[in-house]
Amino acid sequence: MKKSLTLAFLALAFFASCKTSTNPEQGQTLHLISSNQDTSSVASGPVEFTLTVLDRSNYGVGGAYIDFYDPIQLRQRHEGPTPADGTISIFDTIAASSGGGSFAFSFVATYSGATSSTALEKWVQSVDIRPWAIDSLGVNSYSWGEIGVQWKRPAEDMGTDTVIVLMESSLETFLAPYPQNSLVFTSEAGLVDSISVHNLYNSSRTLAWAATETYQDINLYERGDSNYDSYSGFLLSDGEVLPVTSTDGDGTLVDLILATDPANGGSGASLISPSMSSLTGIFGGKVTRLYHPVQFIDSTGGLGLRELYYTEDISQIIKNESPTFSIPLPDSSKYSTAFIVVTQDKHYAQVCVRPVTHDWQGHLTATVSVSYQPD
Repeated sequence: MKKSLTLAFLALAFFASCKTSTNPEQGQTLHLISSNQDTSSVASGPVEFTLTVLDRSNYGVGGAYIDFYDPIQLRQRHEGPTPADGTISIFDTIAASSGGGSFAFSFVATYSGATSSTALEKWVQSVDIRPWAIDSLGVNSYSWGEIGVQWKRPAEDMGTDTVIVLMESSLETFLAPYPQNSLVFTSEAGLVDSISVHNLYNSSRTLAWAATETYQDINLYERGDSNYDSYSGFLLSDGEVLPVTSTDGDGTLVDLILATDPANGGSGASLISPSMSSLTGIFGGKVTRLYHPVQFIDSTGGLGLRELYYTEDISQIIKNESPTFSIPLPDSSKYSTAFIVVTQDKHYAQVCVRPVTHDWQGHLTATVSVSYQPD
């Protein structure tokens, strides 16, 4: 789910000075053109600047024509003739897709019937008009049913920013007065929201993200275990934890399994695709791909996925990464393990597994947070 809300607000400033130039055809001394573009205000959308021929007597009753190459529209332009006061307005529009930059104009004034355009020339150089863009927009799965947003304000942005969230069936807005550059909002777990941030001048890119569901103290499946109360399989599309055993249960339904793994010399546990029958003892399980790089999060603060802000949608993060089908969990009480999975039906999820522990019966357990993104 990707929506794009784009606003383009740009400023042009022109520097002018008055010099003289000799017309090689007429042998006359002519004044150059001046610009009175307001250099302190910010223009929105179309940009207008005016050019004035200071000495109009040399151009006769027909007035002066303004020739210039437009570096924004990338074309030659011929405007005129100038009215009686010698002043003509030039209109331009800078699209957000241009990415801003510095634009230099060379204006030439000629009179009607002139065969040369070298008689009168004025260079006008703009300041950098790069949009006052909000960059470094990042989102995370903050906690159960919440999404965190943070962004970087440009130096000029000292007003109130607006976070716009396109939810499943509604549009929500949240105000962030200066200098606030982060917030947390409530969202329904399992649904993807489109998130963007806007200031007075421009807008950020739009990111798609989903809130988190957390499953507490899930027992790890152990091969041969007949305990039907051992919930170790995750059906992500329904947000369910299901019992999984080697002889029965819902092993063919789930997208992920927490399982004991003798090959893991650390905790002895891994998060596994159900298709790995050698570890699960289940045949016909779904093929779920797990993606590196695995991120180990300091678990002492209990923050989980909220520590990881992303500036890309999940689908973009795993580009050029090679999938695996098992991620060993560390033998440490200090680290949670976070990574991304792609389900068999090509949906995405961000997963965080808290340190594996033992319950009072000696069973391996873990707490797992999942941010499932169905779109």
